[in-house]
Amino acid sequence: MLISAYSRWLIVFVCFAIFASPPTVKAETMHLMGLANLKCADFNSVASKRKQSEQGTLEWIEYRTYIGGYFTGFNTAQKVFGGDGMTGSKTSIEKMTRWLEAYCTDNPQHSFNRALQTLTQSVIRIESGS
Repeated sequence: MLISAYSRWLIVFVCFAIFASPPTVKAETMHLMGLANLKCADFNSVASKRKQSEQGTLEWIEYRTYIGGYFTGFNTAQKVFGGDGMTGSKTSIEKMTRWLEAYCTDNPQHSFNRALQTLTQSVIRIESGS
């Protein structure tokens, strides 16, 4: 059981270290991985070509997988540290990707990480009724 508990904390720590980014932390000091390093314009490009080619579809799946992993890490960290996370009652991957497409269309120069952070804040406000 000690290994299991240790592994769980290690996973939570890694998820938190990768995905958590408090607003007071400057982007230059965070180490972002994967698609978070790209711009919203890159996401928009993939979103627009996802139905036009097999490569576009594969890139779209990569983004959807990243988004799912981002929110899984966020929810795991929230649950472990006493938060509610996102219940999913008002969210789905389809709704999140549509929201991200709209956000990234309006803000193509923003990082994809910033888009995910803004989406997270938006979903939490909706689910909490704020």
